[in-house]
Amino acid sequence: MKAKIIFLLFPMIFIFGCAASEQTSEQKEKQTTEVYVFDDISKADTTKTETVKKMEVKPEQIKVEQPVTTTQVKKYVIQLGAFTSKERADVFVNENQSKTSLPMTISFNAQTKFYAVQLPPYKTKEEADLIRDNLRKFPAFKDAFTTTIEK
Repeated sequence: MKAKIIFLLFPMIFIFGCAASEQTSEQKEKQTTEVYVFDDISKADTTKTETVKKMEVKPEQIKVEQPVTTTQVKKYVIQLGAFTSKERADVFVNENQSKTSLPMTISFNAQTKFYAVQLPPYKTKEEADLIRDNLRKFPAFKDAFTTTIEK
């Protein structure tokens, strides 16, 4: 009886073992990344020279595009909060203006549809970050961050 059980179990174990190894090799193939090997150029004959026929180009055939000069300057703004309504932004400014001597302004961002409470722009990021870090000491301004604008 034991021999029959072993005789029946051995093929089943063999079949399941083979299937598992196939799945493992398929998974390994999927995990490997493609690597591009550059062609070996050491076999190239560098002693051969070719004559290149000169092409004559007339000046009117050459078009030179003038570089576009932009006069936009990046400035750095500290944003203190963003609100869904102008009234909520006004309340924030009225409650917190006394905590800083810097004037707070409210502007509407059409893309985000929020009213942003910001401080006037600074020329350098370092200057804006220094002010932002000092303002974060107050709980009302703990979420203040520096953002860039182009003027």
